Amino acid sequence: MTRHSVQLFSNFNAIRSCLIKFAGFSEIAAENSGLIPGGKLMRFSPTKRKKMGISSDGVTRKVQIDLRETIKEHGRSKNWKGVIEELKKAEAKKVPLNVFIFGAAINVLSKNGKWLESCNLLGEMANSGFSPNLITYNSTIGSCIKANKIRKALDLVGDMKRHGIVPDLFTYDILINAHCKLRNYEKALKLFGEAKAKGFSVDTHLYASALHACSK
Repeated sequence: MTRHSVQLFSNFNAIRSCLIKFAGFSEIAAENSGLIPGGKLMRFSPTKRKKMGISSDGVTRKVQIDLRETIKEHGRSKNWKGVIEELKKAEAKKVPLNVFIFGAAINVLSKNGKWLESCNLLGEMANSGFSPNLITYNSTIGSCIKANKIRKALDLVGDMKRHGIVPDLFTYDILINAHCKLRNYEKALKLFGEAKAKGFSVDTHLYASALHACSK
C-alpha cells in the first residue's frame, strides 16, 4: 500500500471515529436534557410514556430505570454476557421492558461485536410493539458491517426505511462502506451523491478512502 493510500485510509478511519462519537454524544445529550427517563427528569406525556413502555406504576418504573442503569454499567465494563443475564432475570421476574432498556442492551451488544444477539433483540423489540430509533438501527447495522454480515446490514437498512426512519450521515457512511465491501461501487457512488443532495456535509476523502480500503 502506497503512502498516499495509507493517508486515505487514515482519513477514512478518522472520519468514521468522529461519526461514531457524534452518534454516542447524541444519545448522551438527549439523556442529559431530560429526553430520556432518569428519575424525576422524565418529561413525556402519559400517552407517550405508554407508547414507550414506561410503566405508570412508580415501583415498576424504578425497577425499569435501575435495569437500564445496570445494563449501561455492564456496557462500561464491556460485559455483554452480564447484559444477557440481566434480560433473562427481568423476563423471569416479569419486568416489562421499554424502549430505553432495549436500546441500552442493543447498544452494549453491538459495541461488543455481538451482531446476532443485537439483531435478535432488535426483532424482539419490534415484536413487543416498540419502534427502534435511528441510533438503535445504526448501532445494530454497524455491528453487522464489522462482522462482515453485509447482506444482513443492508436488510436492516431496508427495514429501517420501511418504518419511516430517515438515514443520517452515519447511516450513509455505513451503507457506502457496505457496498464497497460488496464491490458495488456504482451503488456506493450513488449513495454518496444522494447524501450530498440531502445536504449532508460529506468529505470526498470519505468515499475515496472507503473505495480504496474495500477494494483491497
